[in-house]
Amino acid sequence: MIVFSHIPKTGGSSFREWFIKKLGREKIFWHREPGNLEGFGGIRRIPLDRVVDYLTQFEMIGGHFGFDEPVITELEAAGVPVLRTCMLREPFERLISHFDFVAQRPNHGSHTSKSFDKALESNERVFRRNRSQQNRYLSGSPTFETTRQWLNDHPCLIGTLEKKEAFLRKLSGRCSALGDLEGFPNENRGRKRYRPNYEEFRSDPRVARVIEEDRKLYRWVEEEHAGLFVHRLDNKKS
Repeated sequence: MIVFSHIPKTGGSSFREWFIKKLGREKIFWHREPGNLEGFGGIRRIPLDRVVDYLTQFEMIGGHFGFDEPVITELEAAGVPVLRTCMLREPFERLISHFDFVAQRPNHGSHTSKSFDKALESNERVFRRNRSQQNRYLSGSPTFETTRQWLNDHPCLIGTLEKKEAFLRKLSGRCSALGDLEGFPNENRGRKRYRPNYEEFRSDPRVARVIEEDRKLYRWVEEEHAGLFVHRLDNKKS
């Protein structure tokens, strides 16, 4: 069972589109999305007595949930082989992308009408939610050291958005139905000109406090593992 945790603003929508194209919509359960078999929109809305039987009819489970999601742990406890996968993104780039995204959407739960500077100064929800968010998706912890230890205890495949091709090739090697990389969507650049509006904050110490642990995680994968962390990929129990 492949589990793809979609960390916000790491290109997950493009991956989802590609997974569906390759595997077929009926083979994928995507958390909180209409179209899942029997209408179960969220992974936590599946009746507890049906979790294992229901989810094992899919080849992949994906969406905005963490590696420590209890439903995934329940699958493992039932003896289902699970491979956790996700993409990371350079933390400053991810932060400004997320801020720009929610700033354009008044109905978003983290929306703010304040400028980046003023929202940062008042610690608006968008920054509270983004603090160590990549670490928290992977281990439930805000600290890199805890995340590193957690990852070394579980089968997982973690790539960086900047080197997504290596991730896709490795994942395709594990799931032959994915085949080659043909048809992967072009990068979704959204509002292409937003970056210059935030460049002055790249070295801001307030920003550093929000993303410092995610920077450690990202650099660990990017520098020590050449952009692709692979652990126990061929473990038959995973």
